[in-house]
Order: sequence, then structure tokens, then C-alpha cells
Amino acid sequence: MNFFQMKAFIEVAQAASISKAAQNLHLTQPAVSQQLQALEKCLGYQLLTRSNKGVRLTEYGNIFYSYAQSFITLWENLQNDLAAVDGKHSSLQIGTCAAIGQYALPCALYLFKQKYPYLSVSVQSFPSEETLLRLREHSIQIGFIQDGCDVKDLNSYPVLKSNFVLVAPPATAVDTIDLTALHTIPLILSPENSDLKKALAVSMAQYGFDLDLLTPILELDGIESIKSSVRAGHGSSFLPYFTVKKELFSKELKEIKLDGVNLETSFVMVWRKEGKQTEIERNFTSFIKTEGGNAFC
Repeated sequence: MNFFQMKAFIEVAQAASISKAAQNLHLTQPAVSQQLQALEKCLGYQLLTRSNKGVRLTEYGNIFYSYAQSFITLWENLQNDLAAVDGKHSSLQIGTCAAIGQYALPCALYLFKQKYPYLSVSVQSFPSEETLLRLREHSIQIGFIQDGCDVKDLNSYPVLKSNFVLVAPPATAVDTIDLTALHTIPLILSPENSDLKKALAVSMAQYGFDLDLLTPILELDGIESIKSSVRAGHGSSFLPYFTVKKELFSKELKEIKLDGVNLETSFVMVWRKEGKQTEIERNFTSFIKTEGGNAFC
């Protein structure tokens, strides 16, 4: 099995056609077919079923497809890291939790690109645990996660601390509420294993309150969907301040104060300890350390 066989397989899987894949790869159809046959022979499994309508992945093919994509990504990242030794590295892959990626990082990336316009930066959003997994597997170079994960094997730097704000529709009559009275209002929360739900539970636990005692009327995946539902009057929700500050300023949302309680969450930047940082990684981590607080949106 070799790198090109995987590239040919991925191209065929995405095109659902050997002839189209051959055109994209600038090869003959028999050449691509030969690569696929050699790959299947090496693995000992049939990856594709062929018909007059094209090709489709078998159950084995679906499994191999996800791994092949990861292999290709790792290979390309390896090539980038090797090129960095000669000063040719010009791309940075960042993985981030949704809150930072959508509401804080875009402005920092814009300013970073002003300083280093020749660099290419790619950002993808993942749950914090998956961001750490991808970082350890060398699929990304820098990560931004919600604090609270085990990062002893990684370098870490705190980048942002934010209050959890209880936001409600603007016409809500309630101005202040006690934690013990939260069950009296309709709540919209993130799913059980989401970063925000975990962080909110930890923060409430510091005040002796168990978040599991509450039964939300909705569990929505995504901060924007939560905000839309709150604006529509469906309920209230806890969200980090920096994700709702625009709506609070424009009075699209209203903050309900928590009596005697200050719920907080924090975020950290992480990167690998082993090996030498590339120049672009050093430049980026240094930029976030020195200017991140002011550069975040």
C-alpha cells in the first residue's frame, strides 16, 4: 500500500466514478483501476463495488475512507513540518472549540494575517476533547479549548476568561434570580457532553448547585441556534458573555442577574511539547500571548 493508492481511492470515492477520478488525477482509467486493485489486494478487502452506474463504497470501503483521509492529512502535515526546516513552511492548521472559533478568534486571525500576509491559516471547530486528540495525532498544530481538560502532556496558555450570562428574551419581566429558582423558568441548554454544558456544571458546582437537577425544555447544539431560540421567546440560556455581548448591547437579548453568584469559564491555547516549533507556530503562539487579549473579537 502506498500514498498514491490512497489518493486514487479517495478521488474515486468522492467522484463515485473511476473515469472522473482518472480525469481529475490526469491518468488513464486503467491506471487508476490498477492502483485500486493493488490496494484491495494489499488490504485483503473489497473497498468498492463497480456497476454501470459508477462505483460505491462497501462497508470496508467506508471504514478505509475515513482512515485514508486522516493518513493524507498527516502526510501533508509531515511534509509541511519537514519543509519548515528549510524555511518553506507557510501554513498553519488550528483546531478550536466553537465558542473561541466563532466569536473570539476571527479578529485575532485577521490581525495576525496583517503581520504575516504570506502565511496560510486553516481553522476547524471541534469539541475540546477532539481538538486535543487531533493535536496529539499531529492533524493540527495549535488548539484552543475550554479549560478543564487534561493537558499535562501539552504546552498550554490561558487566553480568555468569561462570565456565564443568563440571557433571556428582551421582554422578560424577571431581572434577578437565585440559582435555586432556576427550575421556575424555561431553560435552553447545550447537549449533555458539550464543552459549554460541562463548564457550566463545574462553575455551578462551586456554589453547591447540581446542574443535573434542571430539566431544560430544549437541548440545542450550537450557540447561534441557542441565541435564535432565546430571541424567539422560547426560553433562557447560559452563554459566555463574549458570545452574546453584541445582542446585549443591541437589546436583542436581556441579561438576568444571578443573585450572589458569579459563574465563570475560561479557555486555553494548547500546542505540542515534543519537537521544535516551526517558525509559523512560534509566531502565532507569541502573537496570541502578547496581543491575544486585545485582538480577540
